[in-house]
Amino acid sequence: MNHVSLSRCAAAAAFFLGSAFAQAEPGSGPVTLVRHGTAPIHTGADDGGQPYGVWAVGDGYKVGFAGGLQFVPYTGRGDGPSPAWRWRTASARVGALELVTAEPNLRYGDWRAEYDLGAVVEAYDVRADGVEQTFVLREPPRAAGDLVIRGAVESLLSARPVANGVEYADANGVPRVHYGAAVAVDARGDRQVMSTTVVDGGIELRLDGGWLATAAFPLVVDPLVAPLTVTTGTPIDEVAVAHDPLGSKNLWFAEVRYVGADADLLLWRADADGDNPVLVSTDVSASWSSIEPALGVNRPGASTILAWTRDILAGGERYVRLHVHDRADLGFDATVLYLSVPGGRNCWRPTVGHELSPVSFTSSLVAFQVEGTGGFANLSVSEIHAAVIACGGNGSIVTTFPVAAGVGIDHERPSLAKVDVGPTREWTVAYQRYTMMAGGFEWDIGLRRIDQANVVGAEYLIPDGGIDQHEMAPVLAGTDDRLLLFCTASDGPDTIAKPNGRNGHRILGTRIDWNGAAFTTPHGTKVLQQNADPRLELGGADLDLTTRSHWALSFRSNVTQNVYLRVYGYTASELWRDDVDAPTTGLGTSIGGGVCYLGDEGDFAVAYGIDDPGVGSYGRLRRHFFGAPSSYHFGFGCTTTEIDWFGPRWIGSEFAGVEFSGAPANSFTFALVALAPASLQLYGFGGVHDGCWLYVPLSGPDYVMMTSPIVGTDGAWPLPLTEWLDSDLLYFQGVTFDANVGEFFSTNRLIVPIAK
Repeated sequence: MNHVSLSRCAAAAAFFLGSAFAQAEPGSGPVTLVRHGTAPIHTGADDGGQPYGVWAVGDGYKVGFAGGLQFVPYTGRGDGPSPAWRWRTASARVGALELVTAEPNLRYGDWRAEYDLGAVVEAYDVRADGVEQTFVLREPPRAAGDLVIRGAVESLLSARPVANGVEYADANGVPRVHYGAAVAVDARGDRQVMSTTVVDGGIELRLDGGWLATAAFPLVVDPLVAPLTVTTGTPIDEVAVAHDPLGSKNLWFAEVRYVGADADLLLWRADADGDNPVLVSTDVSASWSSIEPALGVNRPGASTILAWTRDILAGGERYVRLHVHDRADLGFDATVLYLSVPGGRNCWRPTVGHELSPVSFTSSLVAFQVEGTGGFANLSVSEIHAAVIACGGNGSIVTTFPVAAGVGIDHERPSLAKVDVGPTREWTVAYQRYTMMAGGFEWDIGLRRIDQANVVGAEYLIPDGGIDQHEMAPVLAGTDDRLLLFCTASDGPDTIAKPNGRNGHRILGTRIDWNGAAFTTPHGTKVLQQNADPRLELGGADLDLTTRSHWALSFRSNVTQNVYLRVYGYTASELWRDDVDAPTTGLGTSIGGGVCYLGDEGDFAVAYGIDDPGVGSYGRLRRHFFGAPSSYHFGFGCTTTEIDWFGPRWIGSEFAGVEFSGAPANSFTFALVALAPASLQLYGFGGVHDGCWLYVPLSGPDYVMMTSPIVGTDGAWPLPLTEWLDSDLLYFQGVTFDANVGEFFSTNRLIVPIAK
């Protein structure tokens, strides 16, 4: 197949100036991901010698039931100690008769937890807006007098009576928990307001004895415990996003919510535009923090893998844990796979590969960083390991193995590319590495291939041009043999000797190809963004699997807190930019999120977080979708040859061009390329069939070129649309020489809108 470059027409000074058509709107405004949902009451296995507990989740809070009620509103990472609010029923009396005669015995279903206390049952119903607490007296008490229920409350929050109950506020006076005024309801439905009073060490509920004496039993006492905050939404600290091309609710969104030092992980499924979310899994124990979420889709296994790090609070260890969720399962499932490496070493910073081939393996790869044993520490000789995860059902761990390790070398922050080639596959993993020997003393980016037998290939270092520069925090996007590596970078003199963070002065982009034996960088490394200070932090990146030529990248500034989205073409040159979002207050912060390709050409989504104190805290989604008018034909051809455009019309596409078919036997065909149309019917031109039309100019400023001829009935001319082109119309006409009659014949005109 002949290759034609449009750069051959660069001498035309007016090449592609302006736009000959109205370009489609390239993006949408930020959409708040309204994540209203509850997780049922559930438990889990111990980890690191610590119990999971018994937990449920509502809007803006979690609630635990092991050892009494523990109500925890999500307030954010930087808002001081946990505002947990604990209740234990100390007594329930009618006159001198004590109704609490037994140790609390917990039993629970999906949405209701009960403690049998003897003559009274303490129950909690999980609702989206809070936990409804009830006390049920099954039979009339054998004593007269007021019913008095006393609850012992433990909390760092301060109580203050309000008109409809009791508010508990933090040290800044911000109300965090509301305990509603109690009401008694008897079996006839008659209601009686009770007094709800703050007492030393807790709350007292009192019901008039006269009303109690005439009540029908069973009798229910009914307050509501609910989260309060002066902001709206829920503070989030980390975000991951993935798109499954099949099934319903195929946008997967993982978020980390903080309350004090305790981090919880929630996994949602939503429509591709972020609407109609469903909470399908959580990891919300108070015994550990669940951080660093990563998502990967396995198409043949009909599953999505969630990987994260558990930071065990008591012992300080860190372990990578996994959840495999079936594509067809829209229900809640909190099952966990426990990943370990020999010696019980600490693991963290997981990354999950996507397996997108419909005819390949029902397993995926997870890579992660490994440290030493005991209390967690980021060592100076960290390693990269990987695990094969079998999908289907709740999944299983097939094997684990080392990927990058060596004496005197630090390996950190792995990033996995996708695979989609079919019955065979090779993974590519990137990581940052630091050599503590002569010639080292800076972070570089390394690459390795891992084949289907889990054999790890030799290391390839991304060229850095000999600059004394740290390259850090790689984000690898693409599939199989076609990749784009993003990383942050800082000059050695501009920063500390060995930075521990992921922020840098610059963002670099390197297009990488695998030729079957080695990595190549056909377009070198480009500086995509730079600043005078190290404010740049990468989010996520993904490849457009339709064009296979366009990558989207999200990043943020830790100074301005702006979130950005950029789109790059096949040489890693910028095509499109969007300043996605920013907090509206000077105290606000942003959370750099992930990027995923949504399945249609040019349709990317960036998921991120905005936390605006006093205004709101949101998980948000911003979409970029490209659109250009279709190509079309004009006029009449005097030959059986037909021409058409193949591939995308999006500038930055490498795999596009003009093709022809239906040419006569014993003929050759070439194409004329122009920037404007012509219209001339041909008569009396030697060798040209009379009556044919010339629909594009053969000379002048609008003429671009003539392609090389192709012999045969069909063929194609690849025309990569390099990123420096502007939106415009391209005009083509095919010309066929039919050796059977010794004349040239022409096709109709092909008009192709190209856009960026």
